[in-house]
Amino acid sequence: MRHDISTTTRRRGVLRLAAAVGCASALVGAAAVPASARAEPTIVIVPGVPQAATPQPDGSVLYNRGGVKRTVKGAILGRYQELEAQEGRLGWPVTDEVALRGGAVSVFEHGNVYWTSASGAHVVEGPILGAYADGGWEHGWLGFPTSDADAVAGGVVQHFTGGLVYLQDGRTTARAVRGAILGRYAAAGWETGDLGFPTTSETALAGGAFTHFEHGSVYWSSATGAQVVSGSLRDGWARLGWEKGWLGYPSSEAIDLDRGGAVQRFQGGLVYRAPATDSSAGAVVALHGAVLNRFAADGWERGALGYPLIAEEQWDRGTVTSFENGVVASSAAGTYAVLSPEVLGAWKDRGWETGLLGWPTAEQQVRANGVRQTFTGGTVTYDDTTSTTIVDLLHR
Repeated sequence: MRHDISTTTRRRGVLRLAAAVGCASALVGAAAVPASARAEPTIVIVPGVPQAATPQPDGSVLYNRGGVKRTVKGAILGRYQELEAQEGRLGWPVTDEVALRGGAVSVFEHGNVYWTSASGAHVVEGPILGAYADGGWEHGWLGFPTSDADAVAGGVVQHFTGGLVYLQDGRTTARAVRGAILGRYAAAGWETGDLGFPTTSETALAGGAFTHFEHGSVYWSSATGAQVVSGSLRDGWARLGWEKGWLGYPSSEAIDLDRGGAVQRFQGGLVYRAPATDSSAGAVVALHGAVLNRFAADGWERGALGYPLIAEEQWDRGTVTSFENGVVASSAAGTYAVLSPEVLGAWKDRGWETGLLGWPTAEQQVRANGVRQTFTGGTVTYDDTTSTTIVDLLHR
């Protein structure tokens, strides 16, 4: 069943006669038409002149509206008559049929009818016609329509040779989806799937493209393919500059992890979402470089460090990243984990990296009765048999 979208039709400027053949943009809307492709004056309806539709010997129909005569013919005429011709939602013809490369078009008061030998005659109207115009008409990447607008749950969709155009109920702007992003959208279940309706048309980026949807985005690059990014992982990526930041494009989709956490891979690193607690949503932290390598060596989130909780912070001549069960400190002395709460506490009490202990210079050494870790300014030893912490400083 066809969906009547006449209530959402949109006029694109003042309709004028077309003086040039071969481009639909010369047929609709003075604002969208180069001056060389427009004929003056505008259509003038003469009061008192009869309005009539007269069949012609060649099978076409001559429509005379107040002295303005337009001929509609062939498959376009057939589709027009199916929609009750001038009494229907398209209204009166504004142009004669105009030949295009690969097809033809007739422009009506409230929409266009396009024809090709491959797909037949199809109506494009309302906000979908607006999106089609924005995309360059039939010469743009959408190409010719291959269907009329069809009803779907929550809106309508129209098929073109190069993609789909969606109009969601309650919206006044239609959105176009194509290519690899369209393929990923299909895999997600179209408009009834996890992503919902598109909220932007495809937008070109340096090295790629994206389309935003109600419940996420699909980003594409030649190096990474089309990947969904959504929710708090997308928010964390956005805070770091989207694809222009050091993370680059997503190279995987979100992967569910233990205890309700998640991770997503990007060209420049990983974005983690820690498990949520009773009091707060899970922290979202991006990791890269030496810190990411140290985290990986420890067994990722299943290792001794656990999930990352606070993103890499710039300290004096180094960085510190906080995890569930310790920190990773990275400086000129190297990148090391501080896991023992007692060693971490001693480091804090001595003023962190700006205190006498300075930066860690090695991983902790597990001993029979505790742990020991060296710093640029000394050593911290914890004895678990006596529950004592000993700090040996090189310089007091």
